Amino acid sequence: MRNINVSLGAVAGAIANGSENERWFIDLEHDRLFLISALFQTDEEVEKAVDMINSNPENYISLPYLSHEEFLDEVEMYTRTLSDKPVLAKYLQKAVAEKAPRTYIKQLLNREPGQSQDFANFYSERVQERASIWAEKQGIKFIG
Repeated sequence: MRNINVSLGAVAGAIANGSENERWFIDLEHDRLFLISALFQTDEEVEKAVDMINSNPENYISLPYLSHEEFLDEVEMYTRTLSDKPVLAKYLQKAVAEKAPRTYIKQLLNREPGQSQDFANFYSERVQERASIWAEKQGIKFIG
């Protein structure tokens, strides 16, 4: 098991917010996370970061990211906790079935006071569980 001085919460946040265009990496030499983003960096900056990784691949681990389908799976799991809010659960289930974008799901959650934060807490815990399982499979332990 390799100990890395990065927090599980930080890794989970990177996994939750990563995408095909925004890839997070662990720099093993410096125990830090960093982002390569086609949306926020110039082509030159992206190319420089990719070259850095390719020149020393043993120093970097690419973090997985949650696909939209995986996000929707988590929303579906969350609806099962809403027995006291059947209308919201119904709207969220419909949104999941229609593969609605995250922004629409967030709009639905924002209609009910406190639900956006409640979902954020639920989602954070679930992603941390996923990150922990992934790390274990990789032989990594986050100690930060």
